[in-house]
Amino acid sequence: MRFTYFDQYYTDTGDPRTPWIDFVNPVDRLCVGSLQGLGRVPCTFQQKYPEEGSDFRLAGGRERPRACGE
Repeated sequence: MRFTYFDQYYTDTGDPRTPWIDFVNPVDRLCVGSLQGLGRVPCTFQQKYPEEGSDFRLAGGRERPRACGE
């Protein structure tokens, strides 16, 4: 989340699709980086789902077969 478009976007708009908060414990605000040599990097806690094991919708809407040339 940090250092991306959505970091400031949520702060500015409050868009419910992109919520995040800072971790309560300051030590947790540094996560292990995925790029070798970066070490721990600033991170936030994504709030879109209430719990780590929450169900989430992968897709929605009806699909219908399309005719050739449509």
